[in-house]
Amino acid sequence: MSGYLTARAQRNVNGTTVCDLAIPNLEIHGLFGTVVSGWLKDRAGTADDVRNLLAAMLEGDSVQFEALLSDLVIRTFSVHDTIRQEPERVYQAFLLGLLVNLQDTHDVRSNREAGYGRYDVMVCPRTPGRPGVVLELKRLDKTRKETRKAALASALGQVREKRYAEELRARGANPVREYGIVFDGKRVWVAGGEA
Repeated sequence: MSGYLTARAQRNVNGTTVCDLAIPNLEIHGLFGTVVSGWLKDRAGTADDVRNLLAAMLEGDSVQFEALLSDLVIRTFSVHDTIRQEPERVYQAFLLGLLVNLQDTHDVRSNREAGYGRYDVMVCPRTPGRPGVVLELKRLDKTRKETRKAALASALGQVREKRYAEELRARGANPVREYGIVFDGKRVWVAGGEA
């Protein structure tokens, strides 16, 4: 699918070219959603699984969100997907593929500035009064002997400290949900709440 993406910006990070990618038009956007949905249905389960996951996320049910996301990751990922140098990107791309299913009601944004920093994923309602979501992803740092609880607190703390949700409030999102998502290989944990 990489041939269907457009590089919006490029930069050199430690000798590696890093690009901000975007889906270039509505036709490709629709194709991307169809392909990702089909892939998930074939490899991960039913479209109902994805709909239920997205509903739990928007409703603020972090327990159900975690359970459904964990199940999809276990059924979809290979351990080889998550042992690369920057596995956070694998999870972020996976989540973005799931979130394409919200395109009728929400704009999904990735790696943009908001508040005092740059969030991982934001789900902005197209209509005021609908839920909005900020997702911050973290890899469990085993070299520092970080616990799952500490990593989740760090992810949520970053969302709140950097005030990522301000953009959602300005767009009339109600309620505003904040989630920290921590992963370790194929294990995933979610903590969240209403901002």
